[in-house]
Amino acid sequence: MDFINRVKLPMLYKAIVECWENLDREEKSRIIMNYIDDIKLTKNSLNQYVVESVNFRTTFYKDFKKLYDDGFIDWKRKFIYDFNGIRIDSKVRYSEYIKIKTLTENNEALNLRVKTLNDTIKEKDNEISFLKSKIKDIQNTLEY
Repeated sequence: MDFINRVKLPMLYKAIVECWENLDREEKSRIIMNYIDDIKLTKNSLNQYVVESVNFRTTFYKDFKKLYDDGFIDWKRKFIYDFNGIRIDSKVRYSEYIKIKTLTENNEALNLRVKTLNDTIKEKDNEISFLKSKIKDIQNTLEY
């Protein structure tokens, strides 16, 4: 799944995998703006800017939604483990699991592909063996 995330949504993958807190403001904004068309800001009564709306790029949303719906997007959630007074803060990775039918279909397709590649390898090995025997026959004929 890492590979799929990295290929389909490289910037999102980078943002999730790398520790977000370690990125500087410029890096964070560059990553975010790759997926946003525009943001509408307004000022509140305290003279602070407030995000009113965010318009994501349609390709990002469609790709992300399809990958999420199909179960290919992994999530990392904060996990706090407390044992005998020792507290460990960590992140746990889990996946939205793919439906069994889809998983079975994908697995069968991969198995078929592997079988086809194995058959091709056997054919090529047989061709190589045949050519080696022909070379040996020619060498024997030349030496005779």
